[in-house]
Amino acid sequence: MVSIRVAPQPDDTRIRLVTEDRKRFIDLLLLADEQEDMIDEYLDRGDLFVMDDDTSAVAVCVVTNEGNGVFEVRNLAVRPDRQRQGYGQQMLRHVEAYYQGRARDLLVGTGDSPITVPFYEACGFTFDHRVPCGIADAYDHPIVEAGVRVIDKVYLRKTVDSAEVWDVLDVSGLPTGRVVKRDLDGGDPESNTAG
Repeated sequence: MVSIRVAPQPDDTRIRLVTEDRKRFIDLLLLADEQEDMIDEYLDRGDLFVMDDDTSAVAVCVVTNEGNGVFEVRNLAVRPDRQRQGYGQQMLRHVEAYYQGRARDLLVGTGDSPITVPFYEACGFTFDHRVPCGIADAYDHPIVEAGVRVIDKVYLRKTVDSAEVWDVLDVSGLPTGRVVKRDLDGGDPESNTAG
């Protein structure tokens, strides 16, 4: 059993969105995803959040837009000397707030590890589905966490916004101040007057 401590938000940190020279954070990114070519597959198409303290980067998180209101946490890593102090949870709270109103769900795919799965569950994620051999088949070397070889990949999900998620349809030709929206699940369009 892994104990996860819920820590108060550290006061000496700030989180920023990084858009350039993302590879300078590769050492932190490799803590969560130990194969660089795997990171290369999502780093450029995702949002990279970096948490800094007063001296350097403490944590990183990469989130990709998977469509239909689903955003996937592809990488979340905390510097070893800052682990188990609430920084990972703080980063996830920031990500959830950042995508509020744009995301229906946050999804995370991770190894079926005795460390990472309980962490995400403590952060409000619930089991969604399993990919047998999803880790073993994806990496060119065995992945071991807490002395256990990780074979399967599990996906966990968290609803971000209990309200319905909307995307904007084509508004050309509508009077100023009017927005047409439709439900992402294919519901009927409705128009709302901006007010």
